[in-house]
Amino acid sequence: MNKTHTKESTVAIIVSTYNRRDFLPDCVRSCLFQDKIPDCNTRVIVVDDGSTDNSFEMLQSLFELNIDPLNPNFCSNHNLDVIRITNSERGKARNTGAFHAIKTYNAKFLLFNDSDDVLTQNTVAQFWARWLETQSQNPVAIYADTVLWFGERKVSKMVLNAGPRPQGDLKKVVCKQALLSLATTFIRADVFLKIGGFSEDRLMSGSEDRDLWCRLSCEGPLFYAGHIAAWYRQHPGNTRAEQFERSAFRSLASVLNYYRTRFSENEFREMQREASIYVRRVAAGNFIFENKLRKAFSHLWALFRAYPSSFLLPKSWRLLLSFGIRKFKTLAE
Repeated sequence: MNKTHTKESTVAIIVSTYNRRDFLPDCVRSCLFQDKIPDCNTRVIVVDDGSTDNSFEMLQSLFELNIDPLNPNFCSNHNLDVIRITNSERGKARNTGAFHAIKTYNAKFLLFNDSDDVLTQNTVAQFWARWLETQSQNPVAIYADTVLWFGERKVSKMVLNAGPRPQGDLKKVVCKQALLSLATTFIRADVFLKIGGFSEDRLMSGSEDRDLWCRLSCEGPLFYAGHIAAWYRQHPGNTRAEQFERSAFRSLASVLNYYRTRFSENEFREMQREASIYVRRVAAGNFIFENKLRKAFSHLWALFRAYPSSFLLPKSWRLLLSFGIRKFKTLAE
């Protein structure tokens, strides 16, 4: 595992997984079978974060990987590495894969993917083309879109985090809304190292992505690629409202503390307001989705008390409408 390979891999796709055996083959195949790009090599790194469902053994058999004789927790072939670690949560698992890719394959770009989601076949090629178009402006990352995937091969046309797609200096934008998502952000490896990668604090689990995006956006411009990069699978195991609730406010405090010295007092207060509204909305929306209406109401009520004017905006009205529909259905049952 410590052997340095002479063939450079420009793009590393990092997949962290924990007990996603049923979804993992689709995910890994989508990463492996990317369109070929001249002068751009791709390496897939899967990090098994202490799964108890034999994910490591399944991948080793399915993709005919060779176990490292000096390390039984590492196996590989010509384009895929699988590393097994003690359960440490996603931030640690993702960093393990990224640092391995940079050290072993001299990866210049990183693309992360959750093990229940699937990349589109040309996403690396699209990111690479957009990077070539914008490299003179020294972007820290390129981002794209993802669509929702429900059930057996049923892909919704609804784009996750739909809205305007700004480019350039996005520090304020990224703090205030969910513009970026994991499988749709193509990151320069040197910048990832500079900012220290994902937070490995377990208390940040569920919000480590947003924490990274905020720190990343402070390092330089981001550009939009304009394609669908991934299908985001919706299933009961990937919507954990309580986990988001626990981690989101800690993440918000961390992000705002990081931003405090980078903006004027008035700018900071406006960002604090917008970011707080965003977190409350997402928390309420998650609980509505899981039909935990009492918890959803507590966030809606806290949002109304702190920022009553936010209920003049369409996003808040849509939340209230969703809450009302769920409540009506519950009473009717």
